[in-house]
Amino acid sequence: MKKTEDLVITDRRMLELMEFTITKGKVGTKAEFLASIGANPRNQSNYQTGHQRFTVDMIRKAAEVYGIDTNWFFGFSARMKSNLKDLSTIELLKLAVSEAEKELAKKK
Repeated sequence: MKKTEDLVITDRRMLELMEFTITKGKVGTKAEFLASIGANPRNQSNYQTGHQRFTVDMIRKAAEVYGIDTNWFFGFSARMKSNLKDLSTIELLKLAVSEAEKELAKKK
């Protein structure tokens, strides 16, 4: 069984989004999240262990349904939400810190 950090970035991000949507009350269960993106809920453990991958169509559907920046799925953006007004104060602060860290790293 693969550890979460051993999964490809798109699968890690989809699993992170699944937890996020449950925490935010957008869906009640992992099965509901999977159904909302066109995945078979019975394959939940396969996605979590890396035995099955999320498809591009599932990623696209998740981006549409939950307003997620597609660049985030592929690791090109640290910001999950495509619209800043959808972010909480904590998420905005994390984004600001992340951007500041990137700027500092460039100056080194």
